[in-house]
Amino acid sequence: MGITASCRLDVRGELQTAIVEGDLQHVRLLLEFRPQLINENLSRNMESPLHHAASSGQTDVLLLLLEKGAFVDALNHQKQTPLILACRNGRIACIERLVEWNANILIFDASHGRTCLHYAAKSGHLNCLQKVLLAAQSPTVAETWGYRQFINVRDDSGVTPLHLAARSGHSSIVHMLLSNGALVCATTTKSSSNNSSSLGFGSTPLHFAARGGSIECVKELLAWGADRLQRNSQGHTPFFIAMKYHNTACATLLNPLTAEPLVWPSPWKFMNNLDIEVKLLLENALAQANDAWERQIFSAAGSCSVVPAEPTEKLADVEFNVQDDDEEVELCCICFEQQCTIEVRDCGHEMCAGCILALCCHNKPNPSMPTSPAPLCPFCRCNIERLRRIQPQVREHLHGSKEAVQLVEPAKEDEGDISKVVVVNQQKKLVDGGSSGFIGMVSKGSFRLLSSARGSGRVVDIHWD
Repeated sequence: MGITASCRLDVRGELQTAIVEGDLQHVRLLLEFRPQLINENLSRNMESPLHHAASSGQTDVLLLLLEKGAFVDALNHQKQTPLILACRNGRIACIERLVEWNANILIFDASHGRTCLHYAAKSGHLNCLQKVLLAAQSPTVAETWGYRQFINVRDDSGVTPLHLAARSGHSSIVHMLLSNGALVCATTTKSSSNNSSSLGFGSTPLHFAARGGSIECVKELLAWGADRLQRNSQGHTPFFIAMKYHNTACATLLNPLTAEPLVWPSPWKFMNNLDIEVKLLLENALAQANDAWERQIFSAAGSCSVVPAEPTEKLADVEFNVQDDDEEVELCCICFEQQCTIEVRDCGHEMCAGCILALCCHNKPNPSMPTSPAPLCPFCRCNIERLRRIQPQVREHLHGSKEAVQLVEPAKEDEGDISKVVVVNQQKKLVDGGSSGFIGMVSKGSFRLLSSARGSGRVVDIHWD
């Protein structure tokens, strides 16, 4: 009996070692010798061969086990599936295979009542999180839970994946979850009994970010409407939490006496329906505005411990910045500083991304409401619901000793539009000794005309000789 039991343990240990090391041929031989081991526990943690393959990232072994009949949703002693272990350890290839074999993403473990989405968010594996979110769009999840509810799934303490990502300082995960419908105002339902540093129930992701000390997570949450004044069950605000754990940089941004940052307009909080190029322009404008807000706050506070990063041009190929005076530009009629990059689809008026955000963010949205009334166009007062990026205009150069001015889209008498003027380079003397009647949009000594009709979002400069 003892020899038989010893041999059985040796085979299991040998199989476990072969799986972890990725020895595919050895695994195949052992399973042919003892096929019943395919779904048996190989360790004290009650982990099956599939658990070990998923945890160690051995994709080929995992696929072999699945083909030989391994149970895809096998549970270990903490009721965790191979998919949960793969998400926790960032095994993206194993996640893909498990999802292909219809692994259940709605299983909660026994340790904290968390799903694979919780573990992917906490571990900071963005590609793993994306795969899980893609699997959550399947008809099975849509019919039972719904995509939005899955994004905001809670563990035993009411903690959502957004809470865990904010606590761990994974700003890219925070951004991904918020963009897919995570609630920035979600609160925990009870304190964690096994955590001495528990923040108490009623804590928001901003409380967790303040505890973790990540400035980028704090900025991301504030940009999506997180409330700096909200208190948890212990009466603590995020500012108090940051001060308590000596996260002074976060506390500077969370100080309720400082100015509020720019916040995403509530109608565009879940921007799946926005044109991708417009979304990038708005994200860039928001990041630049809040970078300036951050520098201003740190400068006013006289903080020497943190030097805010200089704003980065994340979308240099998307924004159209004027680089020299010889290029024709069309300035925004609101700020007269930036080039028009976005057009309101219904009325056709054009503005820069920064002004659109500023106009639509003058009232802070209620973070508990997914939508609110659409903002209004400042020129015609129609709803701003659809936006599109303005394509760069094609400049036409005429060969020869002169450069011409071309009128594009002539004015229509019934609409009252002014002509859209396209000017090439600076003012040039014509062959006959005269001069052009129109000059560049940003030429010195000119004045601007603002039309009140459909073209009221455009600027035209006129120079009089």
